[in-house]
Parts: sequence; structure tokens; C-alpha cells
Amino acid sequence: MSRSGLGPVQCPVVIGRDAELAGLAELLRQTRDGHGGVVSFIGEPGIGKSRLAREVEADAEVEGMLVLKGRAAPGVSPAPYFVLAQALIPALRRNGVKGDAELKTALLIIERILHEPSGQRALEASGPVIYEAVVRVLIATARGTGGVLLILEDAQWADPDSLGAVDYFGDKLSAAPVLCIVTVRDDPSLGLDVVEAMATRRAAHRFELKRLSQDEVTELARCSLDTNEISSELVDTLRTRAEGVPFVAEEMLTAYVSSGGVQTSPAALPRTYRELVHTRLRLLDDPARQILFAAAVVGRRFDWSLLGSITGYDETQVLAALRRSVRENLTIIDPAATLDVQFGFRHALVREAILAEMLPPERQELAGRAADVIEDRYTGLPGDWCERVADLRETAGDGAAAARHLQESARRALAHGALASAESMLERARVLVSEDRWHRIGIDRQLVEVLASAGKLDRLREIAVEAVEWVRGKHREIPFVVLGLGDLHLRLARGLASAGDSVGVDEHLSRAHEVGVETADEQLLARVRVVEASLTLARGDIADALSMAERVAADGVRLALPDVHAEALTIQGNAAFLAGDGDAAIRLLEAALEGAGDDLVARISASIDLGRVETATRGDTKSLQAAIRMAHDAGAVSSAAQAEVLMAKAAVDRFALDEAEILLAPAIESARRYQLAPLNEALAAEAERRALLPGDDEAERATCDLASPACANLVLAVRLEDREGARRAIAALPSDHVVVATGNLLSALDGVPFFPLPTAQSLASCLSSVADALSIPADDEAARLLREADALLARFPWWRHVVRRLIGEAAIATGMIDVGWIRESLTFFEEAGHDRLASACRAILRRSGAPVPRKGRGDSTVPAHLRNQGVTSREMDVLRLVGRGLSNGDIAGRLFLSRRTIESHVASLMRKLGVQTRSGLASEANSRETTP
Repeated sequence: MSRSGLGPVQCPVVIGRDAELAGLAELLRQTRDGHGGVVSFIGEPGIGKSRLAREVEADAEVEGMLVLKGRAAPGVSPAPYFVLAQALIPALRRNGVKGDAELKTALLIIERILHEPSGQRALEASGPVIYEAVVRVLIATARGTGGVLLILEDAQWADPDSLGAVDYFGDKLSAAPVLCIVTVRDDPSLGLDVVEAMATRRAAHRFELKRLSQDEVTELARCSLDTNEISSELVDTLRTRAEGVPFVAEEMLTAYVSSGGVQTSPAALPRTYRELVHTRLRLLDDPARQILFAAAVVGRRFDWSLLGSITGYDETQVLAALRRSVRENLTIIDPAATLDVQFGFRHALVREAILAEMLPPERQELAGRAADVIEDRYTGLPGDWCERVADLRETAGDGAAAARHLQESARRALAHGALASAESMLERARVLVSEDRWHRIGIDRQLVEVLASAGKLDRLREIAVEAVEWVRGKHREIPFVVLGLGDLHLRLARGLASAGDSVGVDEHLSRAHEVGVETADEQLLARVRVVEASLTLARGDIADALSMAERVAADGVRLALPDVHAEALTIQGNAAFLAGDGDAAIRLLEAALEGAGDDLVARISASIDLGRVETATRGDTKSLQAAIRMAHDAGAVSSAAQAEVLMAKAAVDRFALDEAEILLAPAIESARRYQLAPLNEALAAEAERRALLPGDDEAERATCDLASPACANLVLAVRLEDREGARRAIAALPSDHVVVATGNLLSALDGVPFFPLPTAQSLASCLSSVADALSIPADDEAARLLREADALLARFPWWRHVVRRLIGEAAIATGMIDVGWIRESLTFFEEAGHDRLASACRAILRRSGAPVPRKGRGDSTVPAHLRNQGVTSREMDVLRLVGRGLSNGDIAGRLFLSRRTIESHVASLMRKLGVQTRSGLASEANSRETTP
């Protein structure tokens, strides 16, 4: 026999996995070509999942791929994103990734899962935001390499949020040079559920590793021992006792070689893997065994410096024990570990077998001592130590202490945006203290917040009923003890409000108020009142909301509750804006922003609220720009998108359609990529922008992006001279001030009474002023009001000219305006390509007896075939200059027109002539019939 030595026996090649290796080689090839994905290795412990992953890793490195690895650790409540964080750290160290400006937001988001959360609130607790950031960093990391191979091992122990990311990868990596390998045991677990579900929906490839056949076990033995001379007795014994599990077969061969090889009877092979570990442990002295037992209790990988304090042995004895355990193939020096955690068990089966050697009382005692030592060594339990100590306390039988650590871990998870992990931890904590309802009620308060953030309404209601009934029962038994019942009701009310359960909200707010009155708890009552004020404003009861918010703002100052004071000011400001007092709204919202202090989340939110009002009343976007900068700097993509959409909508109102497009494109991309709430607002703004572009068909298609984009439908109907369609759009969205004001204007034109609209929204205010002027007898006062409104509408040119068109005929007839207004509007609509509005203006001029400018007046004669296609003389001027290769800017200078006008003419020509490109338009211009 040529195999010798004390190291572990391992076959140099993977036996019995030819089909899997061929499939994986093809997947690696596809990944290098830009088509990655997710693949899972499923099987029992020791079946070769990690070995197969190492084989793929070696092939990937040969091909120049970057390999990133993470491994989940055993534990009831794993740290959120633990397995992903291990893999991402090397990727983030690459200079190309750090210097990528496009990844700034993604990198900031990932910082949240790699570092301890600060004391501030989480910016955006959204799984898809984090998952997408990870995908973007992985793709960026793949640049300049042959692709990325991401290996995530032991998914059966992974946290729910890391598994959520894996599930997300299945739908995102198919068009990326990234292949993710996930190994998972075939025992029931969330990890197995995730990869099985992915395989079912064809979002992942699935390899289920079976036990080796008898012939394959024989081949494994021959390769491992590097000889063909193996006795049939050894082979038969190995087949029987290893049962086709490759790792167990290799471990038994290691024991066989260590005991003398061919000179020793095959009967010396251990009968089971546990017996093999037991035999190796017997070779250690008692101190070494105790040290190894302590290490097994601490975890698969462990900080060796803790072991002396746990066992009472000195550093020399600990190191000697570890040296011997490495020689006996029980532990390894882990090259991927940190400086503190340099050691680990060779395989999860080794640790499990060692733990099985201990009696339950022994494990409990060691776990308790280990928890004490770790708590003493690592103040505050940073990183994943909090979750580890929770597991140790549970093993030690101290459920209450374990639950307290899980509560702290859940708080951190929530700050990281890891809602699934936070929920799992708190649900586990509830089980651990199931008999201690006093403790459990505190857990329920936390769980309510998590469930509300996750939108799990049914579970939230279950917790509400159970917790409230118990607290009420205790309150009846001990009347002077309320156990935070009011705070619990308040949390439930806020949670149900976010889920849209108005009945539940009213019930819990009422109960919270009762508790506050009964206990004379002024702080609770203030917090209840600020929620009531917010809900009152949401229902449209502006005056009541304003009054309530004023009182609670004063309470916030008196009771030193800055958060209540700031929230009340925000409600006051928004109520004042809706009531039509823009100056007061801005003053109050500026105070709310100042009250936010250093709380970044509150500052971004307050800046957006202030910016919304400033933009609507004054056209001032400074606060929105500040909000966008803060949001991008903090990685708050949802807030950034929200502010960008508000700025874009203001640009649409100003008819600055190019500016709006520049703002909306990234906002829509972010909202779609990260599944953000502002998506509907962004699509509505884009639909309205496109409704203002020349070309009826394109505009009509634009409104299909949403189920009912009423503002876009209103704009399009007005543009197409469709009064009935405009009224339908107005009825579909009666709460929007611009829409309501447009409805009032149409009513005034028809002589139908309407309700005055008090509004601080500048555009709506101007439209309302026109409606008010039309509703009084035509005289000098009415004319003055119209002139003033028209001057204010200069900020909104499209609406200004629409109003002139709508009132034109009647206002000219009564002498309130002159025909010069309509001529200006005709020119505007012609340049914008809004043909029906331009035609309406011509009709008004004709009926008033004023001369009508020739449509599209230019210097060129239009050939008959082009005239039949609707080409005007001015468009002919533009077409000939396009044919000469001039840019839009050059043409604008040559014809003394604006660049936007030239762009509109070019778009109109392409539509009329049925060409898709500027080069096609130039070809048409240079054809025989076109060229003079």
C-alpha cells in the first residue's frame, strides 16, 4: 500500500458525480458568457456537497473567475445576513468596486448588513432594496474577471434574510456573470424549502446527491489509498459500515491507515462514524477532551482564547489540546477565519458527534459557562456573539436570558432592515418564555412593530388579541398595574394604520386613550393625540386635524417629547397647505425640519414634506434637492426616488418635459428595481409627461402604464379637445387640487355652480382664479382677475395657453381679453405639436373676425405628395435643413426658432413620413421629389 501518513485520507478525485460535474461545467461556461443563476446541492451530511463545491471552485479559479464564499453557522437564531456578509467582504475590498460611482448607493446599503447598527432608526427596512444592492455589487465585482462564483454553504442554518436574497438571486442572475452555489442538507429546514421552491419554479438548478454505489465505494477506496491491492474483506467492511457516505468512508480509511493499514484486520474499522470520533477522543487526555467539549459547545468555528476561561485550563494546555485534536483529524486551522476564530471542526458531523458524547447536564453546564465568558469578554456582544450567546443560554436551560438576547438581536436586525430575522427571533423568544407572560408581553410589543413593518396583518391581529386579553386580565386582578397596556394599544394602532385597517386602528386608539386617562399618563395621551391628528388629516378633516395638531405640538414642548412635537408640526404644516395657507405651511414644516435635529431619517422625511409644499407654492426645489442629496448619501433609495418624482412632476407642470424625463428615468428605474412605493407616482408623472408630447397615439399608449392615471388622462383629454373625457378623468381623481380646479373651470364655462377651492397649490390656485373670474359678471373686475391669473400662469405655459383657449371665444366677445392672447397660444400649440388645440385657436380667431396666420408658415413650397401627408411649409424648411446634416440647434439658429420647436417639428415629420430615425428623415429630405 503506497498511502501513508497521519493526515486525513481523501480521494484526489470526486467519485460518482460525473453527471453533476458535467452539468456544473456547462453552468460555469454559461456564467462566463454572462448567463449565471443559482444551483443547489442537496443531500445528507457527509454526502459530498462541500467537496463538490470545492471541485467547482477549483475549476472556476482556473477559468479566471473570482470565488466568494460564506458558510452559515449552526444555531437556532442565526445572525441576519451572516452567510452573505462573509462572502461580500472580499468583494468590497476590490478597488474597482469601491471606486465605482454608480455603486455608491448599493455600497451604502450593504454597509448596513456588515456593521453594527447605529442608534438611529433604519432608513428603509426593505429586503428587496438590500437584495438588489447585493446583486449590483456582485455584477460589478464580476467586471474584469471571468465572472463570479458565489458559494453559500450549509443553508439549512442560514438566516431568513440571507435565504430571501438567495431566492431573489434566482430571478436576477440569469443575465449576469454570477453563479451562486447553495449547499443544504436534506433534513426539513427553511433553507431546503427555499431551494426546493426555486427549483419548482425553474429559478434554480437542483442537484440531489445520492449515496455511492458499492462499486463507487470500492473505487473511492482505491483512489484514496492510491493502490489497486485492496482486500475484498476491507472493501466489504467499508461498504457495510460507511453505507455509501463518502465523508464517512474516507474517515474510516483514515482510521484504518492510522492503525497500521494492511497489517490490521478490516474489523478494526469503526462500526459507525460516532464510534470513530469516540475512538479518537479516547486518544486524548482528559484536559484535551474537556477543552474540545467546550469548543464544540461554542460552535463549528470557535475563538480558541475563550476555551481556557471556560474550562479553567491555561493557554499552554489549550494550545496543546488543539494541536493534538488537529493531529487526530478532529479540528482544523481554518484559513478563511478571522484572527480570533482560527480553529474549526473538520466537518459539522465531527462537532455533532462530540456533542453527542456529552450528557445533557454536561452540555448545559458548559453552555452556561461559555455564555458567561463570552459576555464578559465581548462587551455588548457585537457581531454575531449576541445570537451565539442566546443559543448558549437556551442550551443551558435559561430561557429567559436567551429570550432577552434574542430581543436585542431582533432590535439590531430591525435596524439592519432584516425583518424576517427579527420576526423569527422574536417568535423564538416567545416560545422560550411561554410560561412567563410578564416577559412575553414585552416581546409582543417588539413583535408588533416588526409585523407592522412587514405588513403581516393577520399575525399582527393574533398578537393583538392575545396580548391585550392577557394584559386586561392582569389589570382586573391587580388594578394598579397596567403593564404598558396603553403603549401596546398605541403600537397596534400604528401597525394597523400602516396596513389600512381603519376599524382596528380606531379601536386600539380608543383603548390607548382610555388607559392614558385612567392612569393620568400625559405622555401616552400626547402620543395618542398625534396619531389621531394624523389620521384625521388623512380622512380630509383639515380644520379638525389642524386644531388637534396645534394642541399636541404644545404638549410635545411641555412634556419634552421632541418626536411628538416634530410630528405635530408636520401635520400642522400639511394641514395648512391643504387649507390654502402656503406661507404658514412652509413656516411650520421648516420648524419640523429644525426639530428633526441629527436624526437623518427624520431630516430626509421633513425635507421631502417641506420640498413638496415649497415646489407647489413657489416653484422652489431647494429642499427637494437637499433631500435627494441626503437620501443618496445615506443609501435611502426610496426617499431619493420620492423626491425625484416630486421634482419631475413640477417640471411637467412647467412644461419642461426634457428636464422631467431626466429626473423620472432614474426614479422609475430605482422604483422598479427595488420594488419601491413611489413607483406608481413615478409612472403617473411619466404618463402625464408623455401625454404632453406630440403624437396622439403615443400619448394614448402612455396612459396605459397605470390602471387609472387620471392626471395623464385629463391632460390628454384636454389636449385632444375631448371635454367629456376630461370630465371622466376629473371624476376619477377628485382629491387632486389641479384636477378639481380644472373641473371648476369647466363648470364655470358651462355656467354650472361649483364649490370654491381654497388651495396653496400655485397651478390649482391660478385655475381656480380663472373659474372665479368667469363666475362673476363680465366687467373690469373680472378682466383684472383674468389678467392677474394669466400672469401667474406664466410659470405653467401649457396650462396658461389651455386656459386662454378654453375661455377665448367668450372672453373676446365680452372684451375681457384681446385676440393677441389667442395668437400667442396658436404659436405655442403649433410649436408644441398639439394640433387640435392649435386648430381650436384658429377657429376662435376666425369667429372673432381676426386674421388667421397660415398653419406652419414657412419659406418652402411643399411638394404635393408631402402636402398630402400633412407636411407644412415650416416643416418643409426643417426637413431640407435636416437633409443637409444640420443639428437641431443649428436649424433653430438658421430659422430663428427655439430648439424645442425644432424638436417638435422633427418629431412631427418622422410621424407623418413614417420613418423611425433621423437618418431616415435625411434620406427622405434628399430624395428627388423633396430636394429643390
